[in-house]
Amino acid sequence: MKMKKMVALITAGVLCLGMSMTAFAADLEDGSPNKPPKPTEPTTPTTPTQPAKPNEGFNGFLSINGGKDVDIKVPAYLADDLVAGDLETAKNELTDKQYENVVNTLTDPKAIEDIIKDACNVPSDIDCEVLVVGNIQYTGDKFPAGGIDMSVNIGSASANGLKNGDSIYVLHYNKTTGKWEVLQGTVKLNGDSAYVDVHFDSLSPVAFIKVTSNGKVVPYDAKGNPVTPVKTKSPKTGEF
Repeated sequence: MKMKKMVALITAGVLCLGMSMTAFAADLEDGSPNKPPKPTEPTTPTTPTQPAKPNEGFNGFLSINGGKDVDIKVPAYLADDLVAGDLETAKNELTDKQYENVVNTLTDPKAIEDIIKDACNVPSDIDCEVLVVGNIQYTGDKFPAGGIDMSVNIGSASANGLKNGDSIYVLHYNKTTGKWEVLQGTVKLNGDSAYVDVHFDSLSPVAFIKVTSNGKVVPYDAKGNPVTPVKTKSPKTGEF
């Protein structure tokens, strides 16, 4: 009799254990709180997006002193829309007569001096030294409203006798009017590299001229216009 009761108790215990295991398995399948959490996957750190630099350089500007390309810096959003090269690249956008005018002017020191004297208040005994010459083209759909500010590397400051803040006279050929303009350029040093900040309302052949009198750089002073520093415009709005 005792043996029968013991067998019955063991059998009942096995049945209870089986029901408990079945319930536990069901809990695992239906996502109940008894379900142990899955190990979390390690997250891969994301690399933050780098903001566009305000100025990005591109090369391709012929320097007549050494015949080497120099660096030009423009706002990043314009870098793909500009092409720079030597004067021969202007043949594609100028008439034969205009191109001849450009070449003859930039190879004639007296012609350069006359253009600067006609546009600016300078001493009568100036010396004009062409530092960099070439052609810049805009290839975008529409020229930016308000023009383009750029910074052009014109070479070694020490070799060219330039210091921070010196004036550089920038001759720009306006292919629409067929006339030369004299623009203000201002030297900013980066180590020994002399960069010239200049603003253009259109692009075509240009020359960067160092003007001196008695060995000193002559400050830019346009006739009838006050001398003002070059200001950088907002890339999107064109506003100061």
